[in-house]
This record gives sequence, C-alpha cells and structure tokens, in this order.
Amino acid sequence: MSDSDNKEQNYPVGKSAKLADYVGRSPSEHLVPTSFVKNRVLQLNEHFPHLPFNLETGKPCKLAVFASSGDSDGPRLEVWGSHGRSAVLSRLIFADDAGMLFRDVDLKGIGYLKFGKKVEILKPGLLQGTGSEMHTGLVNKDESIAEYKNSEKLIENGVRTSRLVAIIGLEELIAGRDKLSLREAVSRQLILGGFQPVIEVRAFGTKARVEDLDSDKKINAVFLEDAKSLVRQETKQDKIFTDRDYIFWFTETLGKNLAILHKMGFVHGNLSTQNVTLDCRIVDLPTLRNANDVYSTNDDVTSGLQVINSLLTCIRQIRSQQNVKIPYTPERDLMHLFRDSYSSVSKWPSLWPPSSEGNV
Repeated sequence: MSDSDNKEQNYPVGKSAKLADYVGRSPSEHLVPTSFVKNRVLQLNEHFPHLPFNLETGKPCKLAVFASSGDSDGPRLEVWGSHGRSAVLSRLIFADDAGMLFRDVDLKGIGYLKFGKKVEILKPGLLQGTGSEMHTGLVNKDESIAEYKNSEKLIENGVRTSRLVAIIGLEELIAGRDKLSLREAVSRQLILGGFQPVIEVRAFGTKARVEDLDSDKKINAVFLEDAKSLVRQETKQDKIFTDRDYIFWFTETLGKNLAILHKMGFVHGNLSTQNVTLDCRIVDLPTLRNANDVYSTNDDVTSGLQVINSLLTCIRQIRSQQNVKIPYTPERDLMHLFRDSYSSVSKWPSLWPPSSEGNV
C-alpha cells in the first residue's frame, strides 16, 4: 500500500483532490478574489493548541480578507452557491485537544456573494430602502460569540457540530472597489452604528451541506463520494461503504445528536438542509434557544426527518443520472431508525408522529 493510501485510511482526507480539481477547472464560478483588511483577533479557541495558522489574541492576522471586485492582494477563495457570505480557506488535517480531526476551514463574513455563471460580489451591509436591519454578507460580533458559546456547549455534550477556531474583528470593509473604515461604512449607511463586523474561522469535517447535493448537478456526485469517504475513514470501516450504509449511518447519527440537543434543554429552531453537513454535523447555531414546550422539539424532529428525506432523494437522483441502480430503501425504515436512535437518548416528543406516519 502506498503512502497516499495509508494517509487516506488513517486521516479524513475524503476526495479533496477531486474537489480541488473541479474548482480549478471552473475558477470563475467557484473562486472569489479577496483583499486583506485591517483587523484584530478577538478570540482564540483554547481547544486548538496546535493551529496551522499564526493567530494571537489582540494582534492582527493574515486570515482577515474580504471579497473584492477591485485590485486584490489576498488569496482567491473557494465558494459554492448556497454559501453567500463564506468561503473555504483550506482543506488540511488538524485536531483539537480531544483528538477530534477536522479538514475544511472556512471564513464566514467575507462579503455578499451571488452565484451564476460567475461569482458576483455585491455591496455588503444593510439592504437600502428595505427598512431591514439585516447586514448581508456580514457577521456581527454578538452573533459570533453566541455561535462560539453554543458550539462549545454542544461539543462538550457529544453533539457533532463545527468548531470555531477564532473570531477576528474587522476594522475595515470593502464595498465594490473601495476599502472603508467602519466609521466610513456607517456614514455610507452600509452598517449601523455599534455593529461590529467579524470573520469567523470555522473548522468542519466537510463544509458541504445536504442542500449542496441539490445545488450543482456537475459536482454533487463528488460531494457525495467525499462525504462517504470521510465518514468511512472516521468510523474506520474496512468494507465497502455503500449508499445504504451511509444513509443509515446519517439517520442514526442525526437522531442521536438531535436527542442530545433536546436533552440539554435546547432546540435548534431552524434545522434544514442548509445547516446539516454531509458528515452529519448540526451547524449554524445562533438560532439555538431553550426548549420551552413540546411544540419546539416536535418542529426540530419533523425538520430532521425532512433533512433525511432530502438526502435520500438527492442520492437517488445522483445515481439515476449515473444510470446506477441502488437498493430500495423504504422511507418508513429510516423513520423508525431515526425514532429508535433518538429514543435511545431522550424521550420521543409526545406530539409525534403526525397522522402521515409513513412519510419521512
């Protein structure tokens, strides 16, 4: 066995090379130019004692970049259509202090991106004339700190999620070709006074979400094989890891993780194909809140089953495009597996299942 084969067996490398090759052949669709902006590291996660980046609390760093349509002096970052304010920085293997391995590192809050035949960089910040206080393309410091605290709580209790590596406070933004101080951004009504934009440095197994299997027909099969490879490597499966193995593992894992979350007294509140990764991590946690009643846990459970149904549908569509027959997997079997795995950790919501029990 070659060194590369040994590495693939022992580390969650997945299909990184295939993903990089695809991006390299479609740069206008999947690479965005960036420029460095003034910044200061606000918080470092103490659970990453040996980071592959040079970061120090209170000091500026080289990871603070912003999407730029003018002259760019930063790296071109990998982007995908369902991720409108974040980009993949790198794929490399590193671990936290508990030995959990991560591969995909992304930067969230780098600007407002729109996708088509090429990546379009739009003006970030407040949507003018809408009256909305939502800052498109940006992440607020308070939102980021909430995400950090929530993810640490979940990881401490055994829930699979992404992990924040660092929070970087921005002292500049880029709008079009203009690099602006925060004071100038306020005067141009791009941000509200008191809004503190930050970049989150996040670590994943795979950043790809269930939604990504349905967003780009040219790459969805690679996303699927990458996720299956990561899971097989993580779970140390020696045998062939089939689509059926994968969907059953995903269903059982999501059921247990959602049950742990609810047993902790929380609900996600916005569970969907957009915030469950293909290696079954529940992510995007600012919506996490206390579970005040059975209706909120019931909504999470229903949403979780819809995620599983969407994943199964995407796998069937991918294999149909490839003219590959896959063993029939009844949705009812997945629903019962989800319920059993959930119930092994926490009491099944009393209002579930609804009358349409056979539907996942």
